[in-house]
Amino acid sequence: PNRNLLLSSGKQTISVTLKVINQGKRYKNAKIEIQELGSFTTDNNGKVYLEGLLENEIYRVTISASGYT
Repeated sequence: PNRNLLLSSGKQTISVTLKVINQGKRYKNAKIEIQELGSFTTDNNGKVYLEGLLENEIYRVTISASGYT
C-alpha cells in the first residue's frame, strides 16, 4: 500500500524510524520504497531507520511484504 508521509516545520533534516506492522504482526524484510530516497528493508522487528529526511516535505512511501495488506 502507498502512504504519504508529511513532516512539518522548516527545512532541517530529521531522522525517523518506520515500523511495518499489521494486526500485531511485525514484517521483517519488508521492502520500503520512498520515491525521493530509494529502497530500504526492515529488520527482524519490522523497523527501518531513515536519516536525512527534510522537514515540511511529503514523501511517497510504498510498502511490500508477503502477506502485508
